[in-house]
Amino acid sequence: MNSIRGRILLPLAIFMVVLPVCTYVSFGVVTRRYMREMAYEDLTSSLSATRVIVENVYGEYGDSGVDLTEDQKRERAKEILLRTRQALRQGQNQVAASIIVLNRGYNMLFPSEPDQEAAAIAAYFNDRKDVQRLDEDPPVFEEIHTQGKNYIACLLRITDPDKVLSNYLIVYSSIDSADSLLSLAAQFTLGITALLSLAALVVAWLAATSIAAPIRRLCGHLASIGEGRFASACQSSRVKEVRSLIQATDRMTSRLARYDKAQKTFFQNASHELRTPLMSIQGYAEGIRYGVFSDPNEAADIIAAESRRLTGLVDGLLTLSRLDNDQQSMDIERIDLAAFLHNTMERLKGMAIKERIQLEVLPGPQVCHIAADEQLLTKSVQNVLSNAIRYAASRVTARIRQEPGAVRLYIADDGPGIPPQDVERVFDRFFTGARGQCGIGLSVARSSMEYMGGGIRVAEGEQGAVFELTFQPDENSSH
Repeated sequence: MNSIRGRILLPLAIFMVVLPVCTYVSFGVVTRRYMREMAYEDLTSSLSATRVIVENVYGEYGDSGVDLTEDQKRERAKEILLRTRQALRQGQNQVAASIIVLNRGYNMLFPSEPDQEAAAIAAYFNDRKDVQRLDEDPPVFEEIHTQGKNYIACLLRITDPDKVLSNYLIVYSSIDSADSLLSLAAQFTLGITALLSLAALVVAWLAATSIAAPIRRLCGHLASIGEGRFASACQSSRVKEVRSLIQATDRMTSRLARYDKAQKTFFQNASHELRTPLMSIQGYAEGIRYGVFSDPNEAADIIAAESRRLTGLVDGLLTLSRLDNDQQSMDIERIDLAAFLHNTMERLKGMAIKERIQLEVLPGPQVCHIAADEQLLTKSVQNVLSNAIRYAASRVTARIRQEPGAVRLYIADDGPGIPPQDVERVFDRFFTGARGQCGIGLSVARSSMEYMGGGIRVAEGEQGAVFELTFQPDENSSH
């Protein structure tokens, strides 16, 4: 049950099983309590009616001042019973109330032909001593169980001036019919709740499937990506979060595909770039060995030049590898960019003289502190300046500009410039222009600048190429 479907359905299934049971039990408890309270109220109303009848009958006969015969007294008692029975039958009560009349010896006088129900209730009260008076209020009812049935009953003592009416009156009502009706209603409620729970589970199953199915397919797609197949997921989902996940996976796949292609191209170009100087070195070395060259010093110079080129290429590749894998050590310190720029220009003056290029620092701040790593800063600025010297016609300029939150260094040459179609590729690895060498100098410059938290881009210029290098200013520097 660790799947999405299981995590959704298991708690819901438990809830949907418990809900009908709890509904059934609570419905039964509440409705039974309500029906019993209603029965108590109805029986209390019946007793009130019985009191009124007794009072009325005795009032009709009691004020005449005539002594009644025994037969008249019995007729009066009989009339009370008949009126009481008729009132109970015609009442608007929620329960069907009945009466039983017992004499002082608990022998049944009414009904004259008792059924098993009346006989059982009379037998139950036969040995009871806690009898209430008819005029006691409120009456005390009790639930009794006899012969497999349940009743609510009350035993009352009736006294009259003539001592003719039997002493005990039992008012009772069966609650089995109400319990049966309530049980049927509870079962109906249970069935409806169970059906609704089942419908909810089906809906939850469909909802869980709509989430789990695309994620399962996406897992398969990710497995294929791990095997090197960088295809689009080619699926969608109605669930917003799952759709976002699929879109993010497609973007990741696209980046991985580009990275994989760039890596393969990198190795191909690296192999080619390494092979060219190695073959040159090998050819000149064999020529010197076999006496092919009349001037071995010239061949040795070429071997030395190719070796330097090879060393620079390997150093650049190692730098890119460390930067890509976040393994380049970095010591951010406070550096005066103006002084650093003048020193770098001096180191490259020999190269500039050889190429007949004039190096010039345009007017700017005399002191400008930045937060940078000196080694990565050297690679960045020196590679951009070297590239500018190779492509310049006669002049390379550098200018520092301080701005709020940034320090910018502009390096420009007066060469042919960068063709518009090559602007986006100029920082790609092994991309070389007409006078390029290994094609990794500007790549190292961009990676180094970004590693330090800065940036580099091709800026617009009136003539030639202009590179803009952005640095983080030192917090303690003043403008």
